[in-house]
Formats: sequence, C-alpha cells, structure tokens
Amino acid sequence: MHNKIPKSVAIIVAHPDDEVLWAGGMMLSHPSWRYFTVCLCCGSDKNRAPRFYKSLEILKSEGIMGDLEEGSEQNPLDEKEVERTISQLLPNTHFDLVITHHPSGEYTRNIRHEEVSKAVIKMWCTGKISTYELWFFAYTYGNKEF
Repeated sequence: MHNKIPKSVAIIVAHPDDEVLWAGGMMLSHPSWRYFTVCLCCGSDKNRAPRFYKSLEILKSEGIMGDLEEGSEQNPLDEKEVERTISQLLPNTHFDLVITHHPSGEYTRNIRHEEVSKAVIKMWCTGKISTYELWFFAYTYGNKEF
C-alpha cells in the first residue's frame, strides 16, 4: 500500500475566526493535511487570541497571530506593513496550498480581508510565498446555484 504524503497548507487570514468561517470545514474534511494558520490581527486581544489558539487546537493546525490594527474603522494599512507582517509570521517554507481571502472580500466589504488577499497575491507572484496552488475564500449566495 502506497502512503501519500499529506498536503502542507497555509491559511492566511485577517481576523481570528476567519479560519473557522472560511476553511474550517475543509480542515475537518482533510485531517491528515498539515496546516499552518496565520492571523494578522488581534494578537494582543485577551479575549480573541486565546479563542484563536483553541480553534487551532481543535482543527489540528499550528499557527500564529500578528497584531495589526483590526480595521473596524476601515482605515487602510500600508501595503508594505501587511506584507512585512505576513513575512514575519509565515514560515519560510514551501506549501502545497495557500488559502486566503478573496481580493474583493467575501460577503461584505472588509478592508483587512482585501489587504491580506492583495499582499498574499503579490508575495506569491514575486516568489516571497512558495506554493503550488493559491486558493481564495469566496461567498456568493447565488440562490443556491453553487
């Protein structure tokens, strides 16, 4: 019997709980895959940070949090700051798959989601993130067409 090497997957999100909302089902459906989850905001939040790490434990993912401004006021961050934060948090290794926010956000406009997506795309295109595949979260109701 041939054992397949499990996929290594990086999930890069703006906020704690985004990993559960957008990738939790996939993570539970593929328990043999190795996950590393990067959350860019709320690392010093005494309520949200422990919950993030508890969710990673349940989802069997390693991970880390940064402490960028959450963005509730929707003030843009400098794109270099977002890229620098991702570079500092994401292990410098090759992943089989990287998953992040959609460039247009998901169900509602959230500037942090858009900034994270654009930074990940740019870093992938310039070779700063190494992966075979780059996937985006998506949400379109579409009257149950999808």
